[in-house]
Amino acid sequence: MFPLYDPMVGWALLCAYGLLTFAVINKFTYRYDKDRVSFLLARRELTWFTGALSIAAAWLWAPGLFISTQQAYVNGLPGLFWFCLGNFLTLMFFAGFAHRLRKQSPEGFTISGHIKEKFGDKAHFIYQVEMLAIAVCAVAINLVAGATTVALLTNIDYNMSVVAMVLIALSYTFLKGYKATVVTEIIKVGVVYTVVGIIVALIASRVGNDPMLSISLDGISAGGDGSITSSFGWGVFTSFGIAAFIGHMAGPWRDNNFYQRAFAIKPNHIAPAYILAAFMFILVPLAMGFIGFVAAGSGIVVPEGDIFNVNLYTIATILPKEAGLLFTFAIFAGLISIMDSQMTSVANIVGSDYADRFNFKGRSRLAMFIVAAIGIAVAVSGFSIGQLFLFFSIMGACVFIPTLIAISFPQLLTGKGLFYGVIGGFIPAISLYFFGEVLYATLTGVILPPVIALAWSRKS
Repeated sequence: MFPLYDPMVGWALLCAYGLLTFAVINKFTYRYDKDRVSFLLARRELTWFTGALSIAAAWLWAPGLFISTQQAYVNGLPGLFWFCLGNFLTLMFFAGFAHRLRKQSPEGFTISGHIKEKFGDKAHFIYQVEMLAIAVCAVAINLVAGATTVALLTNIDYNMSVVAMVLIALSYTFLKGYKATVVTEIIKVGVVYTVVGIIVALIASRVGNDPMLSISLDGISAGGDGSITSSFGWGVFTSFGIAAFIGHMAGPWRDNNFYQRAFAIKPNHIAPAYILAAFMFILVPLAMGFIGFVAAGSGIVVPEGDIFNVNLYTIATILPKEAGLLFTFAIFAGLISIMDSQMTSVANIVGSDYADRFNFKGRSRLAMFIVAAIGIAVAVSGFSIGQLFLFFSIMGACVFIPTLIAISFPQLLTGKGLFYGVIGGFIPAISLYFFGEVLYATLTGVILPPVIALAWSRKS
């Protein structure tokens, strides 16, 4: 079945995406590199609508395009439900806290900078380590998804795809900073939503007219009752659902991207932007989940090693080859945009926390290069999308509640308490993860850090 296209087709799509983004970015980013606020926060001028587009695009990672379909295919409705629930609720939950953070630090740049101001250097250090690690994971997981898609569809070498995607993202963020990311995120929303809508409509039409195609909400693993409340549904919850739900609820709290947007959006527009973004975002994983239900109901067989590419196998089996081209272009738009937003997030941390108004561009750009290089190294090392997804979900869980307390009730915490809470929860949680205990790792990552942080702060 694969590859569907000649490697020249893949290179042509990459070049087309690069040329499109460069043309639009050059039109809308004039003089956005002249000072620190312009380069790192796009002059703090995003409105509720452009902010919502930016947030929704920043939240739409590879899992929204790949794991949503895989869970619907393998675990049916329970898998898709637990993947989507936290994904949808978290941005609305985060909205009020983002607004409160901006009121506390109206001229702030990063959450780590806010933590340093309120809690000192030790807490600042642990937050920087966590935020930078998440950025590397984000670049890597989207590289794995994008390069796998390109390699599968066009037979372009996987490692060459990884490097090409990074170079495209790096080229314009290096020159224009965060404003370039906002532009590519708007392009991403337009391209991804249009293509996904077309593909879902075409598949639905085929299902309605072809008796060989059908929809199954049970997935291929249920073997009977695949409902959310069944024993199978409980198994999905303990092996995947709880980590996904808590990981998603912790998502904005662990990722400087979403604090960067809180500091870039106009103050009174922050909460509406995050709430609207939740409704914008959820449409894509629900649509991609529909493709998984069709694959399960139609008996489409996906090799175990390609299980996260159910969407590609379904599109290639059911639709004309041109649909695969559209989807590949949407993957480029979606995943390269995530990489550039993570690069500008790292630039935001380094350019504000470790630079002044005279040397911020040089240090920010160096940070982009470093995170890109490490992201490439992780992407070519053999980790799967699922492994990276669960790893950063558990890592993010460790800063979720401590950060919530730090923003809402800062008087309850000290810098040492925050430091030892995060690190004291992370070590046992990640150890349990490596032993395969996803449920206990997630619960440990959520419960232990705030308990240690509050106890240590009270002791101090």
